[in-house]
Amino acid sequence: MPQHEDRVLYEFLILESMQAGLSWRTILQKRENYPQGYQGVDPLRISQFGYQEIEEMLQNQDIIPHRGKLEASLKATKIFLEIQKEHGSFATYLWNFADGKTIHNHRTSLSEIPVTTALSEQLRKDLKKRVIWEAFFAVRRKDFFYLFCIS
Repeated sequence: MPQHEDRVLYEFLILESMQAGLSWRTILQKRENYPQGYQGVDPLRISQFGYQEIEEMLQNQDIIPHRGKLEASLKATKIFLEIQKEHGSFATYLWNFADGKTIHNHRTSLSEIPVTTALSEQLRKDLKKRVIWEAFFAVRRKDFFYLFCIS
């Protein structure tokens, strides 16, 4: 189902960044805890986090308490908000890459899913210019492809 809600897209990015090196099962088991641990997954509130909030989150075993991932997600949150301001919404920014159209892939198995596509590379390069690529260091190229598949 196409996704146009910034809060949901933001949650996807947070979960993707936390997933690197872990199984999706682990992430999905903890997903329901992120709204509490991440202040309702509200980028405006999260952008105000500082040292103390990071330290508190590191003690929260209900989410992924990894300093590098948490700090990267805070940096990326600020860039997410800049993109919202520039484009009106993060969804608009993303959908512009796909000309506002849902991409329908006709793959029949997971082995057919490419690691990258021209579209995911275009998005990755733009995000890299904005430094969000480094902020979401854990998000792999394949994840940007998936973002367009689920968006």
